Amino acid sequence: MTEKNNHIANQLPKDWKLEKFNEIANLIRGVSYDKQYAFNNADKGLIPLMRATNIQKELVLEEFVYVPKKLIKEEQFIKKGDILLAMSSGSKELVGKAAQAKQDYQIGFGTFCGLIRPNDKIDKKFFGYFFQTRNYRHYVSSISKGIGINNLRRNHIEDLKVPLPPKPTQQAIVLKIEELFSELDKGIEQLKTAQQQLKTYRQSVLKWAFEGKLTNDDVNDGELPKGWKMKSIDEVATVGTGATPLKSKMEYYNGNIPWVTSGALNDGYVREATDFVTEKAVRETNLTIYPKHTLLVAMYGEGKTRGKCSELLIEACTNQAIAAIYFDEKEIQVKP
Repeated sequence: MTEKNNHIANQLPKDWKLEKFNEIANLIRGVSYDKQYAFNNADKGLIPLMRATNIQKELVLEEFVYVPKKLIKEEQFIKKGDILLAMSSGSKELVGKAAQAKQDYQIGFGTFCGLIRPNDKIDKKFFGYFFQTRNYRHYVSSISKGIGINNLRRNHIEDLKVPLPPKPTQQAIVLKIEELFSELDKGIEQLKTAQQQLKTYRQSVLKWAFEGKLTNDDVNDGELPKGWKMKSIDEVATVGTGATPLKSKMEYYNGNIPWVTSGALNDGYVREATDFVTEKAVRETNLTIYPKHTLLVAMYGEGKTRGKCSELLIEACTNQAIAAIYFDEKEIQVKP
């Protein structure tokens, strides 16, 4: 036992011990296959294989690769209580990630994965929770290395020492974990509900504000208060867009003028830019330096980015994916 393991063992409760991996489980490597035998769709005689990307908090039962059944050994079918492990990945965050099977599956796993099959010396759920601990993740981060890819080797897993109490204590710990996790899940759901209610209330407040109902209780639905009038955006503001200078023009970049892209519009305000352009870029392209308090609107982008609005709190240019709306302060109040 190493000095580090001795230190850990000395910190454990009296009836606990550090158990060697090989005493409580077996590591099974994934199915190896040539690309010619791999298919993206299910068909007769083909068996789905899980890959590292199927390992999330739980096993994700979709986006498999399919191979002939003859390539899969019986021990390589995933069984209830097995722990599927990402052994190799281009992502350091994914390598070592583990999820436990909740039932038997007629599903195998690929060569970039490993499967940990506990024996009867350890409670399977207890072992599954061990692979979600911070200590385990720290261990993986310290040893996963590779050229262009991050790897765990068989000996990395087999060298694991697992803090192990008597089996009745393992089972009691699992029950307590599940009880506390259930309470946490309920808390999360309640928080999500409260956040949605606040979002709805916020939208109601804004709706009332622009209907005049926040300052006038006598406003009828569909009518504006006395003295109000409808105006189009171009009557009270100027709308512009930006540009992306040619990447080949190195003299356009690394200047001192902030250049904002639509990815910065995830907050209600844009306080800084991660990219900068030069004065030459502004002179020679369609770039415009917009003043503080300009409203930026994402015109297109991935996911929920499109349509997002943020107030510009610095002077900056934008790329072509953003509409910039700056107001005539004689017509509309901009600054608080």
